[in-house]
Amino acid sequence: MLYHSISTGPDVQAVKDCFKKCHQLALASSKKMKICIHTKDQLKGSSIEDALGEKFVKALLKGPKPIQGVTILLETERKENDTPMVVFAPHISSEYLYKIIFKNAQSDVVYLPWMDEELQNYLKKHPDSIQI
Repeated sequence: MLYHSISTGPDVQAVKDCFKKCHQLALASSKKMKICIHTKDQLKGSSIEDALGEKFVKALLKGPKPIQGVTILLETERKENDTPMVVFAPHISSEYLYKIIFKNAQSDVVYLPWMDEELQNYLKKHPDSIQI
């Protein structure tokens, strides 16, 4: 199933809300989730780091991180993980998002857009996506 936030830009609360939704979905399924970003540098000094905490981000950059019954992994465009699991896709390009949706067709995907235009294009292609 697809989910999305209507928030755009560096919204710390939206990151927290989307992460929480992914965690809930993962608890109900595989007990695993991944955060998909373009590069590892995207985490540092960002609203993602502000929302999840510097300590968590540093640990995640080193490898999988268990949080309250769910193992969280990091995926980048260069380092993919093909294991089916819940996906959190914050602030990524539409092209990368559609690749993730295609590759994770059997998993839940939570999308957090950066720009309103990206959100509108996403909603045109995925009108059944559920708003968080």
